[in-house]
Amino acid sequence: MIDKVITKRQAGFTLIEMMIALFILSVSILALTAVTITAMKANLENDARNVAVRLTGEVAEEIYSMDFSAAKLEPTGVGDDPHVMDPVPDVDLRGVKKKFNVTWRVAEISATMKRVDISVSYDIKGKTYTNRSVVYRPSET
Repeated sequence: MIDKVITKRQAGFTLIEMMIALFILSVSILALTAVTITAMKANLENDARNVAVRLTGEVAEEIYSMDFSAAKLEPTGVGDDPHVMDPVPDVDLRGVKKKFNVTWRVAEISATMKRVDISVSYDIKGKTYTNRSVVYRPSET
């Protein structure tokens, strides 16, 4: 008789309660996984954008260091091929080598001023992104 009283007083989780708790936990983990994947994609895109901005700055510095009549500062027409930064090293983005294409077009505004349109393009998961910048290069006079 004592055994029966003890077993009736014992309380615990039923199988249904455990299944409901496990379901709620599973849904929560899936939601956190989706948020983590989205954050990783955003970080990769931001890292690639930062590299593109850095490359744009490097080209601008290189253009400012050139002589005003240098071959790479010769004006390019609308239909002409742009100047290409060669070689552009592959950049390691989170363990993956990414190729960046750096080009620029030069337009002569006056005898003492040139406008340089710099373009850095790259692909992420089949989608092409482009970072563009315009700098003006005055002569040294």
